Amino acid sequence: MWPGQIHVFQLTAPLVPEANRSLRQIGHYIREITGQSSASSE
Repeated sequence: MWPGQIHVFQLTAPLVPEANRSLRQIGHYIREITGQSSASSE
C-alpha cells in the first residue's frame, strides 16, 4: 500500500521515485512467490 497515491501511480515511474520503488517491490514479490531468482529473457 502506498498511502496518498492514486491507484495507478506506477504509470508515473519515469517521473516519481515512489513509483519506481513500487515497481521494484512488485517485481521482487512476483519473483519470490514464483520461485524465480531473477528475470529471465526468452
